[in-house]
Amino acid sequence: MIKIVGQNQILEDISIQINASRIKKEPFPHTIISGPSGHGKTTISKFIAESMGGTFISLSGNEIQDRNDLSDQILWVKGGDIVFIDEIHCIGKKEGTIEALYIVLEEFKLSGYIIPKFTCIGATTDISLLPQPLRDRFILKYRLKS
Repeated sequence: MIKIVGQNQILEDISIQINASRIKKEPFPHTIISGPSGHGKTTISKFIAESMGGTFISLSGNEIQDRNDLSDQILWVKGGDIVFIDEIHCIGKKEGTIEALYIVLEEFKLSGYIIPKFTCIGATTDISLLPQPLRDRFILKYRLKS
């Protein structure tokens, strides 16, 4: 297990979730991690990917400004991958972008394509900037301590 100062309880919970996912032979649940810059959101996400044996795919919310951007990034995902979206609150507000992400997270489908089951980990410095329906799509929610 990794060590990040002040985050022991969160790391312990994540380790339990990793073990449960392995036992069930299911992807790690979609997760949102919030907290100040430099407190371990990316490190924790890489740890999850390594522990689950998936490829760590790093994206930025700034790279996803419309449905086409989402398609360009998500349609290449393989089963078991960990898609880390840093600054997820920056995803474009163009009509249909967030709604398309909802379908990807819930049904693993996008524009008629079936996407292999993967894990999305969203990172944000301020979870209140995410619309509630998007927050609701993430099973696990962690707030890193400063």
